Amino acid sequence: MRVEAPARSWIVSGRLTGPEKGRPKAGPEQGPRGGALPQAPSEGDLDLRALLEIAQLRRIDQMVRAHERAHLAAGGELVISGPHYVYRRGPDGRLYAVGGDVVIDTSGVPGDPEATLRKAERIIRAALAPLNPSPQDLRVALRAQMMAMQARLEVARERMEEGHAYRA
Repeated sequence: MRVEAPARSWIVSGRLTGPEKGRPKAGPEQGPRGGALPQAPSEGDLDLRALLEIAQLRRIDQMVRAHERAHLAAGGELVISGPHYVYRRGPDGRLYAVGGDVVIDTSGVPGDPEATLRKAERIIRAALAPLNPSPQDLRVALRAQMMAMQARLEVARERMEEGHAYRA
C-alpha cells in the first residue's frame, strides 16, 4: 500500500529563501573540511510563498503519517515492513513525508481455505483502514476480495465433498 502526494508546482527541491530579514546570523558553522555548512533559513528569513509551502508540506506530512499508521494498526501481524516514507526537503531545510507505504503479507494460507478467508478479510481491513484509501490501497483490497471469494468457493467445495462422503 503506497500513497503519495500528487506532484505540484509548489514542491521544489533544494532551499527557497526570501529576501533577507531580521538580525544577521552569527558566523557559519564549519564542516568536516573546514568549509562553511549551509544553514537552513529561519522562518523570519522566508517569504510568504515559502511559508505557505511549509504549511502545506506539514499538512501533507501529517496526512501521510496518519495514513500509514492506520495501515499498521489494522494490519497487525500481516505487516512485513514499514512504514517507509518518501521525503521532500522544504524551504526551511527540514524533511517532510510526502508519500509512504507499509508492506503487508497478501499471500494465501496453503491448504487452509478458512484461514485464507480470515486473512483476506484482514487484508481488506488493513488496505481500507485510512480515511482516504489510495488507488493502490483499493487495488490491494480488490485482490483480497478476490482471494476471499476463491477461499469461500474452496470451503463450500470441501463441505460438499464431506457431505457426499458421509452419505456413501
